[in-house]
Amino acid sequence: MVDSELRERLLLNALVAYGDSCTRPSLTPNCPFYRATEDGPTCGEQCRQIAEELGFTQRPVVTENIGGLRMTGRVLPREVVAGVEDFDARRHFLSDRHQHAGKQAASTLLLRLRTACTNAVLGDPRDPDEDDATAIWQELSGRGFPVDRAAAGGLNWVLALAAASRSAAGRLRDLGLLAAPPPHSVPVQDEWEKFATRVASDREVMGEHGNVDMSRRRAERIRGTRVNLPNWLRDLDDSRDVIERLMQDPVLAYIFGPTFVPRLSQWFGRVLQEGSLSRLDNQVPDEHVFSSLPAQDYVDEAGLWLWTRLTETDLDTWSLFQSAVRVGVGRS
Repeated sequence: MVDSELRERLLLNALVAYGDSCTRPSLTPNCPFYRATEDGPTCGEQCRQIAEELGFTQRPVVTENIGGLRMTGRVLPREVVAGVEDFDARRHFLSDRHQHAGKQAASTLLLRLRTACTNAVLGDPRDPDEDDATAIWQELSGRGFPVDRAAAGGLNWVLALAAASRSAAGRLRDLGLLAAPPPHSVPVQDEWEKFATRVASDREVMGEHGNVDMSRRRAERIRGTRVNLPNWLRDLDDSRDVIERLMQDPVLAYIFGPTFVPRLSQWFGRVLQEGSLSRLDNQVPDEHVFSSLPAQDYVDEAGLWLWTRLTETDLDTWSLFQSAVRVGVGRS
């Protein structure tokens, strides 16, 4: 004979889990309180009423303003949002990546989008077996997913560091931090290298008359302030020595200093918000537009939350909330 108290607790826990899993837009068609209307599926949340009658405290309904979005929903514990199994974005990627894009999870598509966009900015040739960024973007957009917000919030800094690496490539080779080009190859200065050199030669860096000594003094002032290095440079065993060597070059001091990468993040954030993916392929910002951008990180809190929620495996790295507000953003 099953203990009646334990039986009631089991049924209550099952009812609460049932209610937590019933999400918009589809709800739960086999629920006896489910109703189909012209405006879509609906119910009176009777499961929650019954749970409350049995002694369960309701999940609170809250409204949050995030990056211009007004989001209303019930607060759910992170373990409920994550599901029974630990969420592992890379595991989803490994199991999905050989399937047609239409059958891949949103987390897989976003990780592929990050790779495609980064390769475009770096100028790396695309794998013929891989979809380009536009195709992945269109797949996500077709599902009703706000890919423009998610990409702008989650990729702006990644692409800014990629562009900075490409801008500095020639000088990093001279310092022995990048592999030298193949023998007998014709040296060609990249568009991003030209762009960085031009921007670094303006009044902000070189002084009104292009005074190199002034630029070197500015490089000295950067020491002890924010240095924006890509991970592959920051993780070198002798990273402190690397930073010292970088700061001795006026252009590198500017590229990895406190203003260039943040302005790039502003530019890429705007490009992604507009969905202008063609501008990622070997296109550099207009110098006047670039100089007018604020020298601070591009921020889209709602987009960053969407991005980290679907691409980060560790719950503690999710952006903004310790618990998630349940909202409908289309099929995930």
